[in-house]
Amino acid sequence: MDDPLTQTAQRIRQRDWDGAITAAQAALADGRALPRAAARMLAGLVVTLGKSGRADAAAALADRLLPAAPREPSAYLARSGLAQRVGDLAMAIADTRAAMDCSADPSPAWPRLADLLYEAGELEEAEATVHRALARSGEDLELLARLVEIVDARGALDALAIAVERALAQRRQQGFGSPRLLMALLKAGRLEAAFPDLDLRWALAGAPPRPFPQPAWKGEAAPDRTLLVWGEQGLGEEIWASALLAEAAARVGRVVLECAPRLAALFARSFPAFTVAARQDPPAPEAMAADIQCGAVDLLRALDARAFSHAPPLRADPAAAAGIRARYRRMGSGPIVGLSWRSANRRAAAAKSSSLADWGPILARPAVFIDLQYGDTDGDRAMARTALGVDIHRDPAIDPLGDLDGVAAQVAALDAVVTVSNTTAHVAGGLGVPSAVLLARGRGQVWSWFDGATPWYAGQRICRQERAGDWQPAIQAAGVALDQLLAGRR
Repeated sequence: MDDPLTQTAQRIRQRDWDGAITAAQAALADGRALPRAAARMLAGLVVTLGKSGRADAAAALADRLLPAAPREPSAYLARSGLAQRVGDLAMAIADTRAAMDCSADPSPAWPRLADLLYEAGELEEAEATVHRALARSGEDLELLARLVEIVDARGALDALAIAVERALAQRRQQGFGSPRLLMALLKAGRLEAAFPDLDLRWALAGAPPRPFPQPAWKGEAAPDRTLLVWGEQGLGEEIWASALLAEAAARVGRVVLECAPRLAALFARSFPAFTVAARQDPPAPEAMAADIQCGAVDLLRALDARAFSHAPPLRADPAAAAGIRARYRRMGSGPIVGLSWRSANRRAAAAKSSSLADWGPILARPAVFIDLQYGDTDGDRAMARTALGVDIHRDPAIDPLGDLDGVAAQVAALDAVVTVSNTTAHVAGGLGVPSAVLLARGRGQVWSWFDGATPWYAGQRICRQERAGDWQPAIQAAGVALDQLLAGRR
């Protein structure tokens, strides 16, 4: 019979993960030190198991592997990846450092350590780590993109200008950009610098662009042609791009707007001169019949990012909004204020979301507070009632996830909104409802462009974290902004 390590290798080749786990456990049972090649194989198995959803089995194997390979960097890095996946950044950082300590050349792990420190909000240390890596590697574009992200999150404007120029110089020298640099430039507000690489966003989106065969529209006057504008990225991006549609329509003969099905009713009311088609596969005939096409984000390049409409682009159902406001008015006196404190963004929810328990400076004022948050909020609202003495009303007639037209009517019925950066923020901005947006430092390629205001939505205040992970100054600022917004409506 083959020894356990040979069996493990065979099971891995066969993708028999249960068998590989059993064989690996047998190989580690006696606690003997492993040869380096065997330790690397088992570290690779830990990584594979973690990525395939077997986190418990991967963690158990990693914990047994390290005593048998205490000087193997890949074993520490494998466990670091598991810890990061479950949000244990302290362990992820410690294991990455341990991997570096037992490496003859620790420099390959510096970018990972910088990313973890950035994610953990240890910005000065993250920046120092990137500088050490750059000193070793030279002007590496991916490292420079990290540097732009970090100094932007730190709010160091002079250092940001220097980092951006270094990154752009390296991009010019090598003749191509990178998706990471694109996002770093967008977050830092360097729009024109980002435009040449805007097509690289598809490497980050995880999905290809819509398969339209028409020639791409570049912003030229085309009064006899029909332009197809197709939504992309997400609901929020489709809404903020709608601020550019008036300028696009002025340059062409007719507009067909393909959008997410949840937005179709709202967009049809908001843009009655357009043909609105819900996104489907294959695309609707109206979309295919257009002469030219442009993705919603590509409107930035085609029109110039500053060519936006100051008028709120969206129109809610006025009768529905009036009925909702009448119901809310019976709940109490004072302004009617909508609240949303979490994001459902699968890649950035933790950073973009805040805890309602910290919203005392906002909830302290007399108002009728309305829950705009999607998902289960029973626990949060019970906490607010018990700990803060504030009732936040949930409207059972509104389906936040399924009925976006109903959500628009609900938001239109309010005096103001306080929200983190999520779809609710875009709906409020698109409707022209005064709103304060709590923005995580270094997050959100739309909101980050401008502190204090946004060019997309008039009457919206941006309350940005001064440091990543620290919401308190932003919440305090949102309370002040809310008072100012409400005073402006009197």
